[in-house]
Amino acid sequence: MGPLSEQYVHELEVQAGSLKGEKARSLKKEVEKALAEAESIYISSELVNRLDNLLIMLMEVSRDNVCTNTKCPYYNKKCKMR
Repeated sequence: MGPLSEQYVHELEVQAGSLKGEKARSLKKEVEKALAEAESIYISSELVNRLDNLLIMLMEVSRDNVCTNTKCPYYNKKCKMR
């Protein structure tokens, strides 16, 4: 079983299901490396899509300091208050 097998991607998905904060950021780095490798060796598009979706989900979970102040003049722009 190679490092980019169906089972490996499944294990990454299971791990990501319950992570937040720093652990999500470290798993995100692992998924980024796996995705880069998958794209470079032309592995199945299904696994690439699963890794890509997993990376997007981990990016959302690992975000810090997300501004939700809709009255701020910088909302939906690069925040100048941080």
